[in-house]
Amino acid sequence: MNQSFTVVCSVMEAKLSNQQKDQLENEFLKNYQDVFGTSTRIKILWMSFPEGQAYVAGKPSSNPTMLAPVPDNTDQAKRSVFLYSLLESWVTLSGYKKDQVVISAADQSLADQFMKTNQQRVSSLKRPLMMAKIITRLIRSKIQVGRLESSINL
Repeated sequence: MNQSFTVVCSVMEAKLSNQQKDQLENEFLKNYQDVFGTSTRIKILWMSFPEGQAYVAGKPSSNPTMLAPVPDNTDQAKRSVFLYSLLESWVTLSGYKKDQVVISAADQSLADQFMKTNQQRVSSLKRPLMMAKIITRLIRSKIQVGRLESSINL
């Protein structure tokens, strides 16, 4: 069964090199295919944030976050194997420690709902302009560095 997922990785600006991002993308695809089948495809969106704009427990944080959707109703055992494989990839390739990486393996329908809700935080009048800016940045980055990247700050 062909499956496709959009994965969102948020990282602090300049914390990962282009080589590390390339390696992580390859490993994330391998993680998905190992757990959900070799026909599984992913699209990764790298969102960067400046230092001082992310917080955990009220303190500045440089922790990366990852929204890695899984098929709806994935059983807990499979989800756990998947989460640990993603975490191992982050730790091995990025230099982050296990307790610094935040990964969510939400059901696809819940991840879609989250993304739609996130877009609705912007007024309906400004939303088309915001989406155009994001899409333009993603296309530009795909051409320039071969991957989809943007900043959370538009």
